[in-house]
Amino acid sequence: MIFRSLLWVAREIEGAAQGERENDRDAVVAEIRRLMARLESGEIDEETYEMRESQLLDRLESYDDG
Repeated sequence: MIFRSLLWVAREIEGAAQGERENDRDAVVAEIRRLMARLESGEIDEETYEMRESQLLDRLESYDDG
């Protein structure tokens, strides 16, 4: 009985962590879209865009590795 309880807790924790990663991944993608809109509107320059985009893409890549 204890083993089943521990297994259930482990699955719940894993599910919560997965959901959090997916939510964060969605937030990163949305941020890239906002960043692109800011570039297109002239609010930021190409250099700023590329620097921030690179950071965000690295973050997305880390989710694929994990």
